[in-house]
Amino acid sequence: MNNIPHGAFEKVRGVKHLWLDDNDLRDVPKEALKNLQKLEYLNLDQNEIRNIGRDSFNSLSRLKTLMLFENKVKEIDNDGFKGLDSLESLNLRGNNLSDVPVSAIKHFKNLRSLELDQNPITKIPDYAFRGLDKLRHIVLTWEKVKKIGDKAFAYLPSLQRLSLVNVKLDGFPNLTGTSSLQYLTLTFNDIKELPENLCQKQTSLLDLKIEHNQIESIGSSLRNLGKLQDLNLANNKINFIANDAFAPFKTIKVLDLSYSSFSVLPTNGLKSLETLNVRYNRELTEIPSVEDLPKIRHVEAYYPYHCCQFRKESKSTKKPTEEIPVTNKASDWVWEFKWLRNDYNDNNSTFALSDDLSGFGSGEVDPILARDEGSSEDNIRVTKAGSSDSPLDVILIEGEETHEVKCIPEPADPFFPCDDLMDSTFLRVGVWIVFLLALFGNATVIFVIMARSSRIDVSRFLICNLAVADLCMGIYLGLLAIVDASTRGNFRSYGVKWQLSSGCKTAGFLAVLSSETSVFTLTVITVERYIAITHALDITKKMSLKKTAVVMFIGWCFALIAATLPLFDVSDYTKFSVCLPFETGDTKSLAYVTSVLTLNGTAFLVILTCYIKIYCAIRGSSAWNTNDFRTAQRMALLVFTDFTCWAPITFLSLAAAFGGDYVSLKEAKIFTVFVFPLNSCANPFLYAILTGQFKRDCISLCRKVKTSQIPKITSSKRKYSISSAEMRRNSQVSSSNGLEGMVARLRGREVRRNSLPPSMRFMVQGSKSLQEKDEREVVIERVTAL
Repeated sequence: MNNIPHGAFEKVRGVKHLWLDDNDLRDVPKEALKNLQKLEYLNLDQNEIRNIGRDSFNSLSRLKTLMLFENKVKEIDNDGFKGLDSLESLNLRGNNLSDVPVSAIKHFKNLRSLELDQNPITKIPDYAFRGLDKLRHIVLTWEKVKKIGDKAFAYLPSLQRLSLVNVKLDGFPNLTGTSSLQYLTLTFNDIKELPENLCQKQTSLLDLKIEHNQIESIGSSLRNLGKLQDLNLANNKINFIANDAFAPFKTIKVLDLSYSSFSVLPTNGLKSLETLNVRYNRELTEIPSVEDLPKIRHVEAYYPYHCCQFRKESKSTKKPTEEIPVTNKASDWVWEFKWLRNDYNDNNSTFALSDDLSGFGSGEVDPILARDEGSSEDNIRVTKAGSSDSPLDVILIEGEETHEVKCIPEPADPFFPCDDLMDSTFLRVGVWIVFLLALFGNATVIFVIMARSSRIDVSRFLICNLAVADLCMGIYLGLLAIVDASTRGNFRSYGVKWQLSSGCKTAGFLAVLSSETSVFTLTVITVERYIAITHALDITKKMSLKKTAVVMFIGWCFALIAATLPLFDVSDYTKFSVCLPFETGDTKSLAYVTSVLTLNGTAFLVILTCYIKIYCAIRGSSAWNTNDFRTAQRMALLVFTDFTCWAPITFLSLAAAFGGDYVSLKEAKIFTVFVFPLNSCANPFLYAILTGQFKRDCISLCRKVKTSQIPKITSSKRKYSISSAEMRRNSQVSSSNGLEGMVARLRGREVRRNSLPPSMRFMVQGSKSLQEKDEREVVIERVTAL
């Protein structure tokens, strides 16, 4: 409908409410409205009205509410609202006004609510609303406002609600003469500080919202706000709050300081606080206790440890002593049965009375029947006072008020323990065992390998790298074990400080560095063995020490990068008490965790594939019958330990990163703290200590220590027996240099064979016929010994 005939409402002159919203009206139907002189409510929302001309509502002297929401009003004549003497509410939201229609609204002597938000207003002049003495509510929301006069909202004595949202205020508005304000909203602006004289004349303020600004500190600007009930300063840059900042508050109920960075929250003046929000403040390591906030009902914290003190479903606070007069008859009844109480003494006795007996007068009171169903017998202390000759005795009732406190995030997560970092005896003992074995096992391997005087070969070099990486994991576990022991029973008091400390970051760094280096080294060891066995006679394809060093340098660089990224907000070491980067809240963190876990899973598949091929190669050799069971058993053990330690963590972590939940949080913590580092404890034994080569290295080291102080004895005697001396030298080369030395020695025999006397050629020819069998035996020995 885009037009209304002049006489459309002629037969309904008494109508008081008229809805013409959601049509296509282009002008105010002032001729049609002339007959509605009793109209009190007119809704013209969501039409196409562009201009409000002179005397558009001149006949509606009783109109109280005019709705012009979401039209296209661009201009309003100075006399456009003339005649609306009774108007109390005007809604001009969502139009095209570029200026406040100061001249048009000055006629509203009874106007109480004015909504101008969502208009392209660029300027609000001084005293724009002066004269609207009964105006109580102004709403102005528009990001294109460039300038607001210093006194634009001054001298509005009846104004109770002022909302200036997203108008780019860079300072607090001058509210001189606006003394009745109760609700003030200044959100999404650029206010950088609260003026010292902010509330000198705003003693009636109940609700103050200044979130999403640039405020950095709170001093004494909030004085004189004794009636304030709701204060919202969220999403500012607050890094300091003065100790007496909230001291004037007497009836504060809600305090929102979320998304800030202050480290101390003063409690002076917060005795009546019921709701506290300090979420997303990483600097606040401690929040006030229940004793400091006796009326608290709801808490939103950043760290779950903050909620540990609210773990009980309810808390109790002492209720002031009450004096309730009762008749002597009731009082005597109480004392007559005093012997029923085991804790009775001559001065007082305890009964389970109701918290509120004020409704009882001087009639008879039965304390037992008056009890609360849910109260405990020790909640009320009854004390007899007064003279026995008095017609009234006074019973002093001192009780406890019980109420529920809700706090989020709840500390039910084992990764945020309230009492102990290791929240079970099994986990605590297991961590200490793995820590000690990893520490001493890997330290022993490093010492024995480095102490040998002979040149380190490829195998020993890789085992030494593996031991260094696993030693870092042992140090990580040691840090967790020490923190658990030093904070046992009270971890909630130290949890935040521990997670934010450099110690936690160091522990997490060592854990990731160890894990990734260990995975990489195990993969290189497996590939090196695979190449050595499948290309036993091709020395050119063997990994030399130089090539191996280059490969390991790349591996260490990769591990260092992976361990460093969480220090630069790619995931986070400080998110959990175990200091591992499990944060996946943003895209880059999720990509980081996914990439690391995927690479670890790929490394396991490479190791598994290589060992299967090694097994097949040995199984098909002529030397299989010598050590077949031992070889298969050793390879199966290596694959099984790798799978046990890596597969659960990789699968469960990837599933959790994408929303899957297959194990409880308690089980996840056991996998993380106990199973995850178990490989670092097993590696030194599987790859070094329990091998024959390591035993020979230990014996060699002991002999070196034993004979280091004995002078060397030289002899001029030499043996020329080819059958004995040559074979001893071959054995020594094979033992020290592995398969490469043996193959080179055998080839050397072939070269020298033709130069030997005919009587010696037969012996060499016999040894050549057994060459293939010797090579396979060396392969088997290499797999089972290392």
